[in-house]
Amino acid sequence: MSRKIVIISLLLLLGVVTMVHAQSDAPFGIQVVRQEAVLLGPEGEQAGTAEFWNTRNNFIVELVVDGDWKIKATQVYAGEEPPPIKKNKIKPDFGKFPCRRDFAEHKNSAMVMCSLKDELGHSWGGDQTRFIAAHADLVQYDELGEVSAESDVWVFFEETALYWEDSTWGGYFTTSFA
Repeated sequence: MSRKIVIISLLLLLGVVTMVHAQSDAPFGIQVVRQEAVLLGPEGEQAGTAEFWNTRNNFIVELVVDGDWKIKATQVYAGEEPPPIKKNKIKPDFGKFPCRRDFAEHKNSAMVMCSLKDELGHSWGGDQTRFIAAHADLVQYDELGEVSAESDVWVFFEETALYWEDSTWGGYFTTSFA
């Protein structure tokens, strides 16, 4: 009799643990390992850090800028071809970066979640290697709360960094969705 009680108790405990685990999963779904990168400013200086990863449904980029800079807007591209540049071949065409966010409240960090299907046009199957470009517009404020400076940064993933041939600023990289 005592043995039956122990077995039933263990089965009940296992059931409770399983239910608690199922309820504690992140709302983003199963995620792969976060990749670490740096933010580079216009002079090639490190201006902060970034992490990127994907879940089954989203590509996520987290940015943290150094100093007094605040993030005003972000633009993210992920595609099977390198990110598009304007006809003058000097600057990227942000109008063709499908995942764009403008922030009402400017902070020194931002997490951008882009829908793989709806914003980035991604579907599962075949080669999952994608070209990625992530950019942020920055501002600084003076003591009166007025914008005193503007700049921008690019996510730089050293392992697979690429640059537009004739561009004076910016870059992209490759990664594989998993």
